[in-house]
Amino acid sequence: MLPAVITAFLYALSAIFSQRAVRCFGPLRANAIRLTAACALLGMITACIDRHQGTPSLHPEVFGALLLSGAAGFGIGDIAVFLAYPRLGSRLTLLVVYCSAVLFAAAGDWGMLGIGLQARQWGAVGLTLAGLVLVLWPDRRPGASGPGSDPAGILLAICGGAGQGIGTVLSGRANGIAAALGMEVHGISQAFQRSIAGAAAALAVLIVANRLWPGSNPTASLRRGARPWAWMAATAVCGPVLGVSCYQWARLLIPSTMVVAVAATSSLLVIPLARVMENEKISRRGLTGSLLAVGGVVWLCLLPR
Repeated sequence: MLPAVITAFLYALSAIFSQRAVRCFGPLRANAIRLTAACALLGMITACIDRHQGTPSLHPEVFGALLLSGAAGFGIGDIAVFLAYPRLGSRLTLLVVYCSAVLFAAAGDWGMLGIGLQARQWGAVGLTLAGLVLVLWPDRRPGASGPGSDPAGILLAICGGAGQGIGTVLSGRANGIAAALGMEVHGISQAFQRSIAGAAAALAVLIVANRLWPGSNPTASLRRGARPWAWMAATAVCGPVLGVSCYQWARLLIPSTMVVAVAATSSLLVIPLARVMENEKISRRGLTGSLLAVGGVVWLCLLPR
């Protein structure tokens, strides 16, 4: 359970640092730099571990499944998440992403494995959706602005959740392939193999965006000293390096549903962090909705299937 708890805390920290990195570098550039640096670091650590253990952790069949998982989670998921950050902020983005990710993972299990939901599980889904609606319901007062006033940000966060959820299902499939082959791929190697596809997708999208919309990713912030690079290093280490490694590690120790449930609590852990580091206030309605949404996610994950 400890790796899952550490994962939730690291994901919350990563969201805060990512929000700051996006302000300095722009969403697409920040994501591309973060994933490329993380991929290189994870690759070096994986090579050292494999050399120490004397057995390679890469296998063609497992690598293919992890590559697909990374394309969905790191590729589609993280690109959408980083585009949502400047619109919704770290707290709301994280809430929508991780709550919707569980719903998409459940849909993926139904589509790929034929595992449907029972009545109590549909109740948990309803509670999660009710919490999200409560948080994101637009304020109709004249001049008011809130999360519900930016449907594009909400849609991007949901797309991020879809990538994360499908990536989780495909990652579980990779673990099944590894078990059938009689091998166990440690968490850091899984994170490395997944990050390859994510870094490639992020770089490709950045290059295409720069060609189609030149000047959309300003570089002036790159010359503002060491602080922007400190935020970049922090989000890379807390997210795709340590966070995802702990997540994959936890999946090897406890049931995946419990890992997802604990990881989803990062949506609550980020609230005090955003209050302290971003001076972001949360309304009673926002807090109540967040508790309902995360409670529904935990309920859904812990119910037997």
